[in-house]
Amino acid sequence: TPSLFGITKSSGASSAITGTIATPVTISNLVTSGATTFNNLANLTIGSSLTLTSGVFTNNASKTINFGSGATITRTAGTIVNSGNAFTYGGLINLTYNNAANISTGPELPTVPTTLGTLTINTAAANSLTLAANASPNGAVTINSGTLNLSTFTLDLNSGSFGIIVNGTASLLVPTTFPSGYNTYTFASGSP
Repeated sequence: TPSLFGITKSSGASSAITGTIATPVTISNLVTSGATTFNNLANLTIGSSLTLTSGVFTNNASKTINFGSGATITRTAGTIVNSGNAFTYGGLINLTYNNAANISTGPELPTVPTTLGTLTINTAAANSLTLAANASPNGAVTINSGTLNLSTFTLDLNSGSFGIIVNGTASLLVPTTFPSGYNTYTFASGSP
């Protein structure tokens, strides 16, 4: 069984990754598929990217997973569960969703207004990403395909001159109030 920083992966293509991290560790890029559980005895820093392609990424510890400034979290499928301390962020982080099914944001979505950089949605055409918390991006929100459903939450611009970009047949589902902080609202002809 291979081991790196106390993180082990059992043999087999879809077997679980589990780990107990005893000293602080920084990993630049972490790509997970299948069940991944960290039982941290020390803090874990993910410097550049976390990519979840399937399964469940679980922080099951009393310590913190920190994301470095400019890090990107990409969810293609699967779920992120944080049973430990709240994730921390060393600066702005970017979120990308490449899901082929309907999913909701999880604990990867920062709720502190000065933490979310860009938000990019690349869902399958008939599917959506649904917000499960309020978000305040400091960068562009780009919906390339599928739907971004705000549900009962807000997506208000925190600062800067960025906007919501809805490309092609993608859509933004707004319950009642358009997000605040954006300068202009331009809709294609024939838009409702």
